[in-house]
Amino acid sequence: MSDALSRRHFLKLSTALVAGGAAIACPDKSRAIGYTQPRDGQILETKGYCPFCQVRCTYRARVQGGKILSLTGDPNNHWTGGAMCPKGMSMVELVNSPYRITEPMFHEADGSWRRISYREAVDMVATRMKAVLQKYGDKAGNRALP
Repeated sequence: MSDALSRRHFLKLSTALVAGGAAIACPDKSRAIGYTQPRDGQILETKGYCPFCQVRCTYRARVQGGKILSLTGDPNNHWTGGAMCPKGMSMVELVNSPYRITEPMFHEADGSWRRISYREAVDMVATRMKAVLQKYGDKAGNRALP
């Protein structure tokens, strides 16, 4: 057998390792990633995972008053040993940014943007999806429409 790994073999092995790790590392419900409101001024440490790529590096976040103070890689993570990439570490800046969009926005015909409610956004998407279904029927989900 050759010592070299093929790309296919590497991907299969990687997928198996990630799936196995996720199954083993699944915490009980009392320690799940959910956020618990701390008392005033109390700093809460909570676990989470990075959403930016398929690795899903785990981290520990220090939270006070609903705001993330700091983020560190989870040293108990078998694969990363507590390391995180710069993209994952940027979560604190992204979440706390004053420029972060936290409400639905509608792009007007003149190029401007305006805030809309979640109800408006959901209704707009539903209306457009119904129109596509009526126009294309069973083929509405196809990527290449006739």
